[in-house]
Amino acid sequence: MKRILIICVVLTVLCNQKSMAQNTPVITQPKAGSHEMRSEDYIYDSLEKPAEYPGGINKFREYVVSNFNYPEELGQSVRFTVTFTVEKDGTLTDIKLSKNPGFGIPEQIQKIFTASKKWTPGYEHNKPVRSRFQFPLIIQFE
Repeated sequence: MKRILIICVVLTVLCNQKSMAQNTPVITQPKAGSHEMRSEDYIYDSLEKPAEYPGGINKFREYVVSNFNYPEELGQSVRFTVTFTVEKDGTLTDIKLSKNPGFGIPEQIQKIFTASKKWTPGYEHNKPVRSRFQFPLIIQFE
């Protein structure tokens, strides 16, 4: 019997507060009509206090696994990384897969991540900021 086994490879959190010597903001595209980049538009890769899912990252893994429906027609293992931004209000945006494995997986991941509980945003200088995460996944038969 085919069963889904999603192995959430060690969460690569680019918001690792200990591993980088300084915080390097990733500047996103300025809003239409804007002539300057505002600090609230920065997406941080490294923070003093990284964003966190309610209950911790293991609860987020459980949430993703319990809501994912394995496409039977896939028939093979697939590895990809989901990159997303945790906004200052805790919502997830800019959800992208490193590759498109097809079979409706990108749409399913988009739906699962968008519907997740709000995260606690990351903080820099005691202020909530936008931050980027990478979440590696392997989907395989068991």
